[in-house]
Amino acid sequence: MDDQPHITPLEALELLKEGNRRFLSDAPYNPPMDRLHRLHLAAAQRPFAAYLSCSDSRVPPELLFERGLGELFIVRNAGNTLCATALGSLEFAVTQLQVPLIVVMGHESAVSLIATRLRFAQPRLWGRGLSS
Repeated sequence: MDDQPHITPLEALELLKEGNRRFLSDAPYNPPMDRLHRLHLAAAQRPFAAYLSCSDSRVPPELLFERGLGELFIVRNAGNTLCATALGSLEFAVTQLQVPLIVVMGHESAVSLIATRLRFAQPRLWGRGLSS
């Protein structure tokens, strides 16, 4: 695990920005996914950033920031909330994997937030003989 150099949080952020610039410009990116690379990752992971992100399938950090296998440690849930499980996962990333950067990524039109807003926007009456 220590065969890769440690990078600073700013260097990690720059790698993400660079990947996002490539993504936005439609530049091709082919991260290593060959058998030897996968075997190397099976021995140990060394992600350079951790993400707390929404589970919305339209915003996968690996694709938006053009990163490959083992480069990002991603915690995803609806609404990208910091629940106990998410917090424990991020603590693991920092303490055990020595991830130098944590990114909390939100996005527009998050379905879970829209659904919550719609659910509570109109009063509902529940009970026998009452309709909603």
